[in-house]
Amino acid sequence: MAGFMRIRVENVEHGCCVMLQHVIRSGLGQEQGGRLATIDSGSSADFKPSTSINRLGRDVLDYLFITNADQDHMSDLKGLEDTGIYVDTLIRNP
Repeated sequence: MAGFMRIRVENVEHGCCVMLQHVIRSGLGQEQGGRLATIDSGSSADFKPSTSINRLGRDVLDYLFITNADQDHMSDLKGLEDTGIYVDTLIRNP
């Protein structure tokens, strides 16, 4: 499926949260969001993955990668649950 990848990297103090989304242009410059993945779910005072996902009009996160079991990598996991975001596939570092 043709399209492009939108990548957003947010500084969450001691680490980063990366959001990747496949986007399809559908005539007249309109965009339709496809699959959405997040690498880590760390948050800061200015950024929460759960809030960003809700702003996209989404309630499903297709992929969540947790690279490390430290708070700066997973501090918004509860936020994802509280906002009703369903995580389809969780991949974590053992």
